[in-house]
Amino acid sequence: MYTDGRLTGDRLVAIIKCLIDLIDAPIEFSQHISYETWIAGFCMTLITFNHHELLLKVIDETTSLLIDYLFLTRTADNACQILFWFVRYDKRLQTFRSVVDHLANLFEKLKTIPNEELKTKLIELCQMGIVLHPEYDISNESILKQIIHSVPQPDLNILLNHKNFHSRLHSLNMENDQKIKNRVGISNLGNTCYVNSVLQALYQCGLFRKYVLEQRFDERVVLRELQLIFAELNLSKRAYINAVNFVRIARPTWFTVHEQQDCAEFLGYLLDTMKNEEKALSSNEIHRLFTIQTCQRNRCQRCSIESYREESSNYLFLPIPSSDRSQDNYNYNQSATPISVMKNGLKFYTASNGNSLTSSTLPLCDTAMNSLNLQTVFDCYFQKEELENENQYRCEHCRSLQNAERSIVLQTTPEYLILSLNRFEYDKQTNIFRKVFTKMNYPKLLNVHVYPPGAIPLLTKYNLLLIIVHTGYTLHGGHYYVYARDIKSSISESEEQNDEWFLLNDDLVTSSSYEAMMENCAQYTSATPYVLFYKRIGQQQTEETPQIHVRESLIRQMREDDSNYEREIEK
Repeated sequence: MYTDGRLTGDRLVAIIKCLIDLIDAPIEFSQHISYETWIAGFCMTLITFNHHELLLKVIDETTSLLIDYLFLTRTADNACQILFWFVRYDKRLQTFRSVVDHLANLFEKLKTIPNEELKTKLIELCQMGIVLHPEYDISNESILKQIIHSVPQPDLNILLNHKNFHSRLHSLNMENDQKIKNRVGISNLGNTCYVNSVLQALYQCGLFRKYVLEQRFDERVVLRELQLIFAELNLSKRAYINAVNFVRIARPTWFTVHEQQDCAEFLGYLLDTMKNEEKALSSNEIHRLFTIQTCQRNRCQRCSIESYREESSNYLFLPIPSSDRSQDNYNYNQSATPISVMKNGLKFYTASNGNSLTSSTLPLCDTAMNSLNLQTVFDCYFQKEELENENQYRCEHCRSLQNAERSIVLQTTPEYLILSLNRFEYDKQTNIFRKVFTKMNYPKLLNVHVYPPGAIPLLTKYNLLLIIVHTGYTLHGGHYYVYARDIKSSISESEEQNDEWFLLNDDLVTSSSYEAMMENCAQYTSATPYVLFYKRIGQQQTEETPQIHVRESLIRQMREDDSNYEREIEK
């Protein structure tokens, strides 16, 4: 368009004016030109010259106008085309949300003025928006849920114009309520995504799933309800189920009904509850599958006497570094005192959870922000730590505060290693927990050093099984969803296994990939992995999806529910 390769000054002003005027064109004018082609052309010109911020401003100023045009018969088709392009280009959620807010009225209008082509375009736009924004909580959007579960999916490869779409983003497969690979969703009952995510995560643990479905828990209240949930997730013909009874029974008494809660706290409480119920069965299977045994050693530097403290936990609570405050305004918090400064300027903060296994400080360790890896953070957790100055150790032998050396070692590791990342730091001024948005790489293979008492140290390897993602800005707000992995081999140490991934987002279940998960978390500041499950790599071949002999009573219940479901469909 411009031979000198510049788009500045008057030229830029002219382009933007033409673009806005064209979007706001009179109805008669828009009928005689290739409306959407011209607008897309102007937008692509701005993109070519890297004026993305200006294009986003144009989108902000014209989205509401285009939505108004959707209600006018003569401009609806053109407006829908442009909104489709905007939603596909704009990685922010607000543009898609603006369309969603008007869906109910739009579909109501289409009942009186039939326009099947426009209806199809709107449905495709919604399905594409859901795919591009997996962090969007659709539990309260009845129109979107209806579209997902009852409308055949479009060809998303064409919609998104991406050759390798299925390898990088999520694909929908909800045609006629069919399930993906026998995966079943769980409906959101009102801020219960934290429960749904934990249920899906535990169900993903094949050995635990087998144990729950094969045992008899007649008098074990929580385990019995969990067994019913697992039976539905395993056998139900429904695309999603309802966990209302489980939520009522398993929810901690201090959790407020219909309010968002911390999924890591709920997970720890649920595992403790099930372990207590399991004791009456003279079994320790849940303990074997999930319990971590650590030993904390303190060595006084004055008398050289050492003290030891052993602890058991359901998961390791890992502090993570906060980004350099000069570069990340989201993490700026003057009242949060940094405990330890890393060599590259990253700061660690004290763990805020009472179940934390961490000491009050973390050691210095070399890393780079661009390549910060969970393996590095995990290893730092077990490095030796100097206790001095305000953080001195009280030695029982010296009967005074002394400089000391502290270290933590793993004595035993479970079949499923759970890591909870300390994503929230306490702000003394506002009395709230602020989120730490530090981005990291999450390896599919994790190396874990184990030091059994009186035995030779071992190197145990773990495969990444699933990640619970939290999107939002506060501890008791936002939304949880799960990226789960079907591991093909339990003995493979390769990170390049051709495994299948799924996105489990309440009642929405879609195919996904590891790359899609990483791209989603990189693209959205508030989308951060929060809880990770790793599966121990065995020395012998074992089934990751072991054959399960479901109790006959459960099978009968599921058959009865399937019959009810078929009658519901017929109605």
